[in-house]
This record gives sequence, structure tokens and C-alpha cells, in this order.
Amino acid sequence: MQGVLGVKSYVTRSNELDMFTKRWRKRFRQEYPDMDQVELNVFGLWAYDSITLLAEAVEKVGTTAIPKLKKPDTRENLTDLDALRTSEVGSLLIDSMQNTELKPGLSGDFRIIDRELQPYPYQIVNIIGKGEKVVGFWTEKDGISHKLKMNGKTAKTNNKQLGVIIWPGESTIVPRGWEIPTSGKKLRVGVPDKGGLEQFIKVERDPTTQAVITTGLGPDVFKEVILSLKYDVPYEFIPFPIAHSPTSQNYDDLVHKINSKVKLTSSAE
Repeated sequence: MQGVLGVKSYVTRSNELDMFTKRWRKRFRQEYPDMDQVELNVFGLWAYDSITLLAEAVEKVGTTAIPKLKKPDTRENLTDLDALRTSEVGSLLIDSMQNTELKPGLSGDFRIIDRELQPYPYQIVNIIGKGEKVVGFWTEKDGISHKLKMNGKTAKTNNKQLGVIIWPGESTIVPRGWEIPTSGKKLRVGVPDKGGLEQFIKVERDPTTQAVITTGLGPDVFKEVILSLKYDVPYEFIPFPIAHSPTSQNYDDLVHKINSKVKLTSSAE
């Protein structure tokens, strides 16, 4: 992982967040004394801000409507959710939360517009040793910038470069990659073939050519990165079967094979 670049959501530090984190750690130690300390991440902060926003919406709706429950659907072959009674003020809650803002929330300015959480700034980090170094920021409005203002907006500078990056091999020189496409060798990318959550990754084979067809968010991001490079990188996806069984190989096995330099082979070879 040395020299790898990655992104993580940026959360502005605040007194409210510091106090909440102290309470969180204290309560966690009380309830789980035998477990290692678990730190809050951005998903936990978003969940907390979401519940806070929902509570505020309930208070607003509660002053204008008397809560009533609709009778459950009694048709046959329904799911458990269909059999639950639903609140008649549910639509009012949704309307009140379509465009709203919690400022400030624990995670910063928590804004929902047209029912969607608005993008947060991202930190661009460089993995060094056992830690990471922030080398830049990204926002939807301004793109990449070296620094970020305290209010979460990128600094207005002409410098669109990142900070100093320590690349693999402890070098500060940006890797050039292959100037001329290599012949024969390809970058072999192991992809989990397990079914389910096909929006993230789905592995199929062409019935005629038996070529591997990989789709979903993960492969799409990978392909876009490859296209953005200034040099050619031939690659191929190699399926790695993962069955839903305690004795089957799993993600750890896939990572171990990469670490031990075991060559993954396509079953069609």
C-alpha cells in the first residue's frame, strides 16, 4: 500500500464533534469493556445527523397533524413490511425533509436537496508507513485544490496541484508508466464472482467467445481511471469464484493470492 493515493470524506472539526466523540468513547468502554476501541467514522456521523434531522421534522409535523396509522394490507403473499401499519403523516415527514439543512451537524453542513444528501469535500491522502498524509482536497464545485478553507470550500488559488506525494519506492518523481504499450503481458485484475449486489460488481461470460464481461460500479470506476491515464495499460479481468459457504474461498484468499504473487488464471484458459 506504500505510496497509494486514496480519498476520504472530510469532516470539519468542531467543539460539538469533540464533545460527542468523548461521550461516545466513554459509553463504548462502559458497554463493551472487552472490545478494542472503535472510532467513529463519517457514516456514523451521517447516521446521527440523519436521526437529528428526522427528529426535528417529527416535531414540526407533530404540531400540525394527529398521528394515525393506516391499516395494513391484508392481501396474500405479502412481505413482512407490507403487513405493517403505516403512519398517515409519513408523506408530511417526507415533504418536510426533501429540502432541509442541519447547520452545523456533527459531520459539518448536513444538507438534503431533492431527497439527496449533498456531496461533502473529500481529502486526497497519500499512504506513508502505517499512516496517511493529506495532499489535497476535492469539492464538486471547484475540483482539486491543495488547501481547503475552514468553511469547507476550496481556497481560491491558481494552484490545482496536490502536495508532495511519496510514490511507491519512496520516490517523489511521478511515475510515467509505459511509454510504449507492452506486448504480451497484461495487468491481471482479480474480480470476485459471487453473485448478489450486482450494482457494484457483476461477472459474466460471453456465450460465444467466453470472454469475461465485468460490469458495475467497481469495474466502471477502474475503467474510467485507465482511460484517464496518459499511457496505455493493457488489462484483463480474472474471475475469482466466491461461494456462500463457510468452507469456500473468500476475499481474504483473493488478497492473499495477490500478496503471495500467485497467478490467477481464467477458467477459460
